[in-house]
Amino acid sequence: SHRHHANGELPRRTVLDTESARTTLSILYPLSTGYETLETTLLELGNFVKMTEWFYADGGNAMSGTFPTQLGRLVEHVKGFNVNGNAFTGAMPTQLGNMVKMSSIFNLGDNHFSSSIPTEFGKLDKMVNVYRLWSNKLCNDVPTEVQALSSGVGSYFQVTTDNSIGTTCGWIEDARFPGVGPTSVTSISWGSSEKSGTLPTEIGALTQVTGFGIGGNEMTGQIPTQLGRLTEATYVALQTCLWSGTLPSELGKLAKLTRIRLNANNGENNMVGTFPTEVKFFIKVITHIKPGHG
Repeated sequence: SHRHHANGELPRRTVLDTESARTTLSILYPLSTGYETLETTLLELGNFVKMTEWFYADGGNAMSGTFPTQLGRLVEHVKGFNVNGNAFTGAMPTQLGNMVKMSSIFNLGDNHFSSSIPTEFGKLDKMVNVYRLWSNKLCNDVPTEVQALSSGVGSYFQVTTDNSIGTTCGWIEDARFPGVGPTSVTSISWGSSEKSGTLPTEIGALTQVTGFGIGGNEMTGQIPTQLGRLTEATYVALQTCLWSGTLPSELGKLAKLTRIRLNANNGENNMVGTFPTEVKFFIKVITHIKPGHG
């Protein structure tokens, strides 16, 4: 038998018993195979599809890099999946949501995972204790499917703790544009606010925004193509700035637009080229569109 603490830790083991791992056991703390073969070992463990208990590869192994998606094949796993305290980066694999038989100790905490929590993690609806995603770099909101698990997990449901939940994934704070990081921000009104310089490409991360206005400033450079990712936007104001280059065709992806302003009524618009066909599609719908000079 293997005694474990409430937070999901097991006594240290120094041997990886691959035969028992095929059916019931994998305790990797630390791995006797050495760090140089650690990544390969994890990939191979994805083939142990009969494993049902105790996959432990916690902080004693100091693992880094992206997490192998192959481990999502451990669909017979019932309890004890722990990679706490390493340095994994990137997104948490959606494939781990296939481990729908899990009931106890699902621990991906204290790493460097980033991006949003996969909605697929909400499929682990048999969990009753130790569901830990804490102390990473997770962002956006907690999916409703995952939050719904909190009522069934009796202890250690830690999802938001020491993460960046509630902030927009991909947005990098810019002193010129304060207060737009929270996911609760749906309208941006920066019109005539003495802003200058180029518009950061990270603006495309604010996909929840329904209104975007930055007209009447001294914005320079090209309008970022990433602005086309604001697919919830119904209003976009880019008028009377100092834009240059061409109007990005990606604006044609803003299918919910009812109004867009591109006019340069003081003659300062330095944009050139033809009006993109993709954006012309909206002329039938948008009555307030005012092409600028050039």
